Parts: sequence; structure tokens; C-alpha cells
Amino acid sequence: MVGLSGGACAAGPFTIGWDGGGAPYVAECLALGVPFPLDVHDERDDWPELRTLLALAPPVRRGIAIPTGGVLTLSPAGALASLGRPPCELRSLAPDGAWRVEPLAS
Repeated sequence: MVGLSGGACAAGPFTIGWDGGGAPYVAECLALGVPFPLDVHDERDDWPELRTLLALAPPVRRGIAIPTGGVLTLSPAGALASLGRPPCELRSLAPDGAWRVEPLAS
């Protein structure tokens, strides 16, 4: 299965949604095996939607950032890996709002 842009985000357990008044909320997604929410091709702005989502204190407090040119793979056994360049990263927010970044293995 392949998902691009919003389709990739929908494969995760949840993503960020916006209500009619513009307020963010945690929106359930398809949960197709990736255990973390996904954000794609927003590296230029330092992942504002992923930051906002994680600040809402969702059930899983980390997310995967898939940059332009990056590909996230999920093996049948559930192992996550990164293909392409730059690599995908597992990100979380520290209490002070700083990013904690772990590059995924390729």
C-alpha cells in the first residue's frame, strides 16, 4: 500500500484536524499498522502540524516526520524503516517545546 501526502497521514492512528472555527483537534485515522501519527513534506516550516498535534497531548506522544524525498516503510513484522533522502525521523516534544529527533534506520 502507498499513501502520498494526506493519504500517508491517514495511514496512522490519528492526525491533526481543524474544526469549523479553526481550532485543532486529534482526528482518528485508519490505523493501518504504523503506531505513530505521520506528517509529510513540511520540513521547510519545521513541522508545524506535527508540533500542534503533539502539543494536544494525544494518546501517542511521538510522530513520524516524512520529508520530501523520504519514504517510510513498514515490514510485515511491524519494523519501521526509512528510504530515500533525507531520512524519516521519529519526533517528540520535550516539556520546553524543543524537538527530540531520532532518525529512523534505513
